[in-house]
Amino acid sequence: MTNETKESPELKKPEKNQSLWTTEEAGNIKSVYGCEMLVENGSLQDVSAVDVPTDAYIITYAIDDQVKYDLTRGTKKKRRK
Repeated sequence: MTNETKESPELKKPEKNQSLWTTEEAGNIKSVYGCEMLVENGSLQDVSAVDVPTDAYIITYAIDDQVKYDLTRGTKKKRRK
């Protein structure tokens, strides 16, 4: 009887997306741009999920020939009577 050990496939941790905003910029997004960032530098699957708010917008841009996706949502506007 031989004692063979099968190596289990190495589990890779999901890659953490690098933030493209500085801490100061991220804190000022709502006041400067009038929106909130729901997903930053996510995959197309992340920003196209069915559980995201219906009033959210997908922002697509390219940096160093790589396509990036953000999911943003505008601030609420008060209705005038």
